[in-house]
Amino acid sequence: MEHKNILESIFPGVEPLKVPPYWLRSFASSQVQAAQSDVDTSTYEGRLYQCPLTLKLPDESEGWRLPIDPVITVKGKHRLVRRNVLKQNASAPRRGSVKELWAQEDYSISIAGILRSADDDALPESDLWTLRKYVEARELITVENDLLLIFGITRMVIESFDLPHTPGAANQQYSITAYSDDDFELLIEN
Repeated sequence: MEHKNILESIFPGVEPLKVPPYWLRSFASSQVQAAQSDVDTSTYEGRLYQCPLTLKLPDESEGWRLPIDPVITVKGKHRLVRRNVLKQNASAPRRGSVKELWAQEDYSISIAGILRSADDDALPESDLWTLRKYVEARELITVENDLLLIFGITRMVIESFDLPHTPGAANQQYSITAYSDDDFELLIEN
């Protein structure tokens, strides 16, 4: 059985994500088309996409485009209130609860990628210092990314980040967990 057929049997209807191994020095990433009002966003929710991402702090004009395009996951959630009410009807008994939709919660954004040094024996120190500046920022971060734009996400706040052990001295993986921010002000006390 071919590799592709095995994946299709485990995950029917889901196309495998084609991401080159991290040790490749350069690669082209797939592009997601810019947002349009008639795009069905339900097909993107909860799936992985690799596309360019630029992070920008409020006092910056240019920002920082991540050197290797990360993999991004967007997850959404509604805030529901479920109420159990008596729903007896002799001719058509009903079951379940009555659902009230109160609000849509912030989008949860997961960003995972790798930083790579040109020198095979050196840590990507410059990129790590720049990444640290953004993940430790205690303010809103403006984001420029085609996938996030489809969901109307232009600002986010970082909740957590991780720099796990990565094989190879020139490589450093990272992951970031963030939440979208709309028109509300971020409240952070020092």
